[in-house]
Amino acid sequence: MSVDEASKVAEPAPKAQESASEKGAHRKSSARVLPGLIFAVIVIGCTLAPAYITAGVVLILSVFCAWELFTMLRDDAKHPNAIIGTVAAALFPYAYFFFGFAGMGLVAAVLLLAAMCWYIFSPRTHFSDVAITVFGALYTGALLSSIVVIRASVPGFWGGVLAAAVIIAIWANDVMAFVWGSRLGRNKLAPQISPNKSWEGFVAGLAGSIVIWCAMAFIPTIDMPIYQAIIGGLVSGMFSVLGDLAESKIKRATGYKDSGTIMRGHGGILDRCDAMLTGCTASVAILCLFRIVVL
Repeated sequence: MSVDEASKVAEPAPKAQESASEKGAHRKSSARVLPGLIFAVIVIGCTLAPAYITAGVVLILSVFCAWELFTMLRDDAKHPNAIIGTVAAALFPYAYFFFGFAGMGLVAAVLLLAAMCWYIFSPRTHFSDVAITVFGALYTGALLSSIVVIRASVPGFWGGVLAAAVIIAIWANDVMAFVWGSRLGRNKLAPQISPNKSWEGFVAGLAGSIVIWCAMAFIPTIDMPIYQAIIGGLVSGMFSVLGDLAESKIKRATGYKDSGTIMRGHGGILDRCDAMLTGCTASVAILCLFRIVVL
């Protein structure tokens, strides 16, 4: 066999290697998609369920978010009281479900008193530790309870549809920003905090959020003109990005890539809920401001 013939026979090898790498990338992509899909199904399913079930899943998410946050902060030489903060975060969803905003206010007051007692009777505790403990509980449990607020604002099944649509709008914002930004993103949005985010992706994300909010205008029992839906989509989308950037800055400051490891390929629960914390809270404000819902 000549040298030329031998080289021709050997040519398929690089293709085989390329095929193997493509299969590996496909497996990694599938491993990432499945946990995200399971998470989405559970969250949306429990949101469509009766409000007390919605409050239950929000409680679980709040506990994971708070614990992951306090774990990151403790590794950054901060010393929050993770027990007080996590318990308070867990109480917010059902406090609203049973007693409304008065119940959430009561939990916040008890949280402050508990943190003050801890500060007074623990000689090594600094005031900054108290502030971080209170902030962590409010940042996770109180903000995430906005899902329960939306769910309970409209009685019956359509309240669940409204809450699910608000969450889907936040996810649409995230997906559109990622897809568009990864392909066409040129101008960095916040390079010091999240280098992969771009202004092009930001605009695409807002468009995705607006589309879902416009669809929300057709939910029965919801009286929302299209111009209000557009404003709602813009505000929800912008605050979702702020929530994402806030958590990214916390991770960067504490040296973490992900808030946790519970979701393979996605990181922690806080990584999945960061945009929901602020996006859902902003959505409550918009829905109330335009009197689309009355709390």
